[in-house]
Order: sequence, then structure tokens, then C-alpha cells
Amino acid sequence: MRRAFFYFLSLYILGCGFQAPWNSQWIEGEDGILYVQKIDKPETREPYTGNMIKEYGGREDGLVKEEYNYQYGKMDGVQILWYDDGLRVEKTYENGKILSTDKIKGKPIKVVEPF
Repeated sequence: MRRAFFYFLSLYILGCGFQAPWNSQWIEGEDGILYVQKIDKPETREPYTGNMIKEYGGREDGLVKEEYNYQYGKMDGVQILWYDDGLRVEKTYENGKILSTDKIKGKPIKVVEPF
């Protein structure tokens, strides 16, 4: 019984440390860095690292419009833009600075939700 109590207490404590994504917001700083912070808690503000995908708004087909990769709040890696006509533009960034741009014909991709 005592072991079960500590097991559930540990799960509860660990669970309290994780925040749901809905309570965060994106902030673009004056320095050009993208930050993420908990809503109403400016002390939690930190540079964002990870991927960001934007879909075409108001469409039900779930087509991707833009895909970005951020490292410490700055674009880093390949940014991909898809246009309605199938044009795909790839821009390569390093530490927030653009290195190259390529235009490619193709089909826009659809967002697939993990199950």
C-alpha cells in the first residue's frame, strides 16, 4: 500500500511539471527572435527551438502553406513555402540569415495527424 501511494504521488508531481500547449503563446521580440512563453508569465519567456507548420486558413483540405525550423529563436535549416499552383520554394537559413533560395514545381502536401 505504501509503495502504491508513493508511485501515485510521483506521477502526480511529475504531471504537474508539464504544461499543456494551449497555455503558451508565441512572441516575436524586437531583436527578431521568436520566443515562447506561458500566458501571463513573462518570466517563462525563452527562445523557441523546433518546427512550426502553418496551414492554409479557411480550407478544409489541410494543405500545408509554410514549414519552418527554429534554433534558439532564429530560423535555421530549410524553410519550405507551398503555393496553390504547386510551386514550392525552399529557403535555407543559418542562424537567422538566408543563405539560398530554390524554386521547385510540385504538389502541395497535406498535414497528417498522428494517431
